[in-house]
Amino acid sequence: MGSTSDIWVPLGVISVGLSLALIQWRLSEPY
Repeated sequence: MGSTSDIWVPLGVISVGLSLALIQWRLSEPY
């Protein structure tokens, strides 16, 4: 169980970072 949590924690951080990057990119788009 510990190994799975060690895998899911960084995956969650990466997914949140990607979503924030996409939001910033969409806001920076002229249209």
